[in-house]
Amino acid sequence: MKPIGVLVLVLVAIAGLFFAINNLGGGGENLDPGSDEPIAENTTEAESNDGGDLRDAPTTNRSETLAPVESGNRVDSSPSAGQGYDNTVVGIVISLDQQRVPGATVTLTRGGIQGVLFQNEDLDRSHDRTTTTDAQGQYTFTDVEPYESYSIEARAEGYSQGSVSGVVVDATGAATPPPIVLRVGATLCGRVTDTAGNPVPEAKLHLEGLFMKVDGTPGPDSLHAVSDANGDYCIPNIPPGNRRLNVSADGYANQIKGGMVFRGEDPLTMDVTLEVAEMICGRVINKRGQGVGGAKVLALSYSNTNRQCRDVIMTDENGEFCLERVAAGKYTIAVTADRYRAAHENRVPTGGASLVIELHDQGEVCGRVVAGNSPAPTPFTVQLRRTHPGTNITSQVGKAYTFDDPEGNFCIEATQSGTYRIEASAPGFAPSFSEEFRFTLGQPMNGVVAHLTQGGSIVGRLVDSEGNPVPRPRVTTHDNTWSNSLFDRALGDQFPTNATKATATGGSSGRFELSNLRGETYQLRFRAHGYCEKALKDVVVAEGRETDLGDIQLTRGGEITGSVIDPAGKPVVGATVRLDPDGPESSSMNYTTQSGADGKYVLKNVYPGSYKLNASQSTGEFDFLSTIANQGESSQRLTVSEGESLRFELRVIQ
Repeated sequence: MKPIGVLVLVLVAIAGLFFAINNLGGGGENLDPGSDEPIAENTTEAESNDGGDLRDAPTTNRSETLAPVESGNRVDSSPSAGQGYDNTVVGIVISLDQQRVPGATVTLTRGGIQGVLFQNEDLDRSHDRTTTTDAQGQYTFTDVEPYESYSIEARAEGYSQGSVSGVVVDATGAATPPPIVLRVGATLCGRVTDTAGNPVPEAKLHLEGLFMKVDGTPGPDSLHAVSDANGDYCIPNIPPGNRRLNVSADGYANQIKGGMVFRGEDPLTMDVTLEVAEMICGRVINKRGQGVGGAKVLALSYSNTNRQCRDVIMTDENGEFCLERVAAGKYTIAVTADRYRAAHENRVPTGGASLVIELHDQGEVCGRVVAGNSPAPTPFTVQLRRTHPGTNITSQVGKAYTFDDPEGNFCIEATQSGTYRIEASAPGFAPSFSEEFRFTLGQPMNGVVAHLTQGGSIVGRLVDSEGNPVPRPRVTTHDNTWSNSLFDRALGDQFPTNATKATATGGSSGRFELSNLRGETYQLRFRAHGYCEKALKDVVVAEGRETDLGDIQLTRGGEITGSVIDPAGKPVVGATVRLDPDGPESSSMNYTTQSGADGKYVLKNVYPGSYKLNASQSTGEFDFLSTIANQGESSQRLTVSEGESLRFELRVIQ
């Protein structure tokens, strides 16, 4: 297990994100499916999804590196077609009354729970794949990048969005997700007026869900409307859950109304009264008195817990700004800009035009990346990693940067004082660390050196119970303490570790190879179509050595089927069915699926062991207490054996 101090730091970081939210608003190369050669894609756990413009250091040429979640060392590990995988994802979209839905837009994406926990970071969904259901409500994706937890989203006219998650796609075979159930959803209607009771036409209304950012940027689940000449508006097909309404109109202060909970098809009425806008104007400068252009200025005020006013603008080339859509009152003004530390001013009144906010430079860490006695090959990548007292574990901080400097020089920003290491990587080398150093804001840090090494490798072969090769297995490396839980998957690259994250797809002989791994103790996870996932811990990798695991046997496991019913004995569509390990000696695997149109569910290739099986009513609305009650009502203890098929009927409460 990780030291408790490290886990506390992770929890504090996530709690901070939630506080900010609530209070501030890998693909494989082309390969013949019959080839005997494995594909290996190595990367580190440290790569980042952050965005932003960068300043070039005087002696270096760098660019920002965007690393997809669970990716390899290649730039594009998206679920794009044309990678040579002999697989399909085939499913259907149905309505709540079990009718097939033709013409629905279906999206295959890796954007999942991280989008909820880290919603103020930019999620790259540019590589999502989209298709349309046929006349029978069926959709198909072919040649899909293998991945352990896809989400599939569906939209259709007259329905709110539906989705399934946790869809496993192997390098071969057909993945058959549970049906995506579309519901009619709720309707929000109301009228937008000014303080004199006059209608406000052409007001823009954005109904936001989980993914609204602090600066008010609409999220991917945003729903929109525009008020008519009478100020009336309606937003149909709203999924269950908590949402906020963002309202804006020319000449009026922006307004955000929260506390709206949508359930089923129940309509909701929300009238909005807009106030005439006032202004807050000023200038953003640096410590030398120069204007800072391109800084983001955010004004935020609360009139009560469910009503906010917010405005955001960018400074001009002279650092000047005017926030022109704020209601009368006092605001917190927050300013962010590349190359500078964030700053804020509290209780700033409207009507002023002389506010000056001074930004302080971020600190820089500069040094050199070398390979033996030579500079690092170009391009090379540099990442700042925080160290944790009393441990050798590190965690990524900020962005990863790519440099083309022939001498191996680099300079990157650091925003907080603390102890760090530099992680450097380049093609053909393992991610390698510098010595630990202490950085203090306001003081330059120079002379940090990271020595690239070749690292070690892991080889092996996947076989079945009779010793026959398992073709096209997918092998992934993880920190030795990785549990593959929802929490661990949500942390993604934020998970504290020194392990190199790598993925390999084996050839037809089942042979795989993972190279350029940092010396560390690893956990490996193996997947192949028609077999149980297997985890292997305590795999030691040493510098310059090959770790040969020999033959690793995969089993086909057992199968659990059944149906989910309500108290009246009727089938429940789209219920979530979970299978979790039961007891310290049980399997470490957990499984999730959803009931289909007839209430039936199936869990295939379940690793032998003891489990708890339960179901919960899936309405699209997160209701923690209801979920716990449902799981308790339906809970079953069971033991799965190799080749065994079990059947259970699970009853959920409404």
